[in-house]
Amino acid sequence: MSVTISVTNILRNVAQLIGVPPFAVNTNVTQTQAVAWCQQSLESLQALNAQKLGADHHHISSMTLKTQPGVNFISLPPDAIEVFDVLWAKDADSAYRVPPAEAPFVIPLTANPQPWKMPPKFRIEGFSLVLFPTPAEVYTLCVWYGQHFGVSAPGSIVQGRLDWQQWIELDVATKCLTRKRRAADLEEMKQKREMLALQLFAPGRSRMRAGPVRIQDVESRWYWEDV
Repeated sequence: MSVTISVTNILRNVAQLIGVPPFAVNTNVTQTQAVAWCQQSLESLQALNAQKLGADHHHISSMTLKTQPGVNFISLPPDAIEVFDVLWAKDADSAYRVPPAEAPFVIPLTANPQPWKMPPKFRIEGFSLVLFPTPAEVYTLCVWYGQHFGVSAPGSIVQGRLDWQQWIELDVATKCLTRKRRAADLEEMKQKREMLALQLFAPGRSRMRAGPVRIQDVESRWYWEDV
């Protein structure tokens, strides 16, 4: 389930949580610094989410991209970090998976463009896919990728999961308490954050309750009876 996370709410809740005035330009921790820490905390949480739960629990998005004749590169969406699947939509009724290019399949970028009779291969370079061979025509690629979010201002909002906002608030609070050298409060806040992390990544949360169940050790037979 996706929920909307507001940086404004995070900053207000963190200030109340650690008992300081609202973040501003003249406070010990400025509003600009607090927003930057929100970004750091969000990145850390997304990294934990990928590490603990794997690709299937990313915020996965998809986009259809068009190649250009004679151009090796195709730009990925700016919010793409991990690429999970690339498909070549050859026509309305057929599609082929585009695999990563291992060393033997990498060809010089100066090679002549070729029509794709077989699925091409790709490598990731920066924010682009490098395609082998270079397409000689316009082709359609469907890309599924892990979508990562960023915040840059108090008015920023992102889509996250249940309890993400609370984890970010606790993590930002630990950064503020470190700045203020409040050691006892810092340890308490770290413990609360770790306890919440245990709940976030508990096996029960990743269970697909409506998903398929595989039954083993059962012999299945098809039969028909006259009615």
